[in-house]
Amino acid sequence: MVIMNTLLQIKKLNDSAIIPSKGSPHSAGYDLSTIEAYTLKPLERKLFKTGLSIAIPMGMYGRIAPRSGLAFKSGVDVMAGVIDEDYRGEVGVLLINLSDTEKQFNIGDKVAQIIFEFYNNVNLQVVDNLTETKRGEGGFGSSDKRVEAPKEASSLIDKWKEAGAETPTPPKYETIVREREKQITT
Repeated sequence: MVIMNTLLQIKKLNDSAIIPSKGSPHSAGYDLSTIEAYTLKPLERKLFKTGLSIAIPMGMYGRIAPRSGLAFKSGVDVMAGVIDEDYRGEVGVLLINLSDTEKQFNIGDKVAQIIFEFYNNVNLQVVDNLTETKRGEGGFGSSDKRVEAPKEASSLIDKWKEAGAETPTPPKYETIVREREKQITT
């Protein structure tokens, strides 16, 4: 395992901006905070300002990721999340409220995290045919058809229901997102 300490330059664009920090020494992400107070309504999306610009080292990018507690407790997720190494504008965090209740954000609240990752540059080559694989053109769930859920999983759900669970089996995340997208477009 290679551990590198890379210097990252950060510029505060606003007096309210908070320099990103880690929740613990071994956290992958650095918490990003907003410089705006705002109430995010259900199914609403908003670009929150951080008041920061950064110079990401060559060969890396910043991935904006959700904060797990905010996603779990409040249903707030990150919609976009790539900060390229040559971008020098203000870092923004695009959030969507996937819950059915409003979420109040105050100046200084942690809204996301940024994880610095390496990427690869590739040379593109246009060809008439691609190499063949066993999977071929199967996509969007096609690999799920070949795998059965372990018997233990279904028996756990049955035991949960037998124990008097009053809540139905939770829907898949993809189902929730599709239903909310339908509501937004209508």
